[in-house]
Amino acid sequence: HRMDPGDSDSIHDAWRAAAKRYLALGEEKLAAGHRVSARRAFLRAAEYNRASHFHLREDLWDPRLLAAVEDMWPAADAGYALSSTYAARRIAIPFEGKELLGIEFVRAGEWERRRPTIFAVTGYDSFVEEYHQLAAVEDAIARGYNLVIVDGPGQGHTLLRHRLFMRPDYENVV
Repeated sequence: HRMDPGDSDSIHDAWRAAAKRYLALGEEKLAAGHRVSARRAFLRAAEYNRASHFHLREDLWDPRLLAAVEDMWPAADAGYALSSTYAARRIAIPFEGKELLGIEFVRAGEWERRRPTIFAVTGYDSFVEEYHQLAAVEDAIARGYNLVIVDGPGQGHTLLRHRLFMRPDYENVV
């Protein structure tokens, strides 16, 4: 009811407002010592920021698009930091003078332990934060794997922050 059908601006604004509400809720829950509720609120805020950007993709230079993505990153990191099962850190893989951006997930407290690692590359309109659910981070960690999720050229943060566009020889990227 807060969105006008077909109006990208109102859709964007409604998702951004929801993201801000959930970020505030996460901070409130964290201050009250409710870590699980805070974690879920932060991750939801990240997802709502991602959803807000989706309707602006006609113009990749729209400053609102990058602002939503910039807000998604710390909200997701706040949620990851509250996990009791895994730890997460941002990574940047050098690529053609720029960087492919991603996240590495390992079992909580086990950064130094070597494990088999699943390497996942996001899709066309996806971000590493979205793949937190799609790549089943908690399931991979529970089964003894580490997980690395990367936005390749034309995807997520790598597209919007570094302007690396999709390419036909993707096997060279991987």
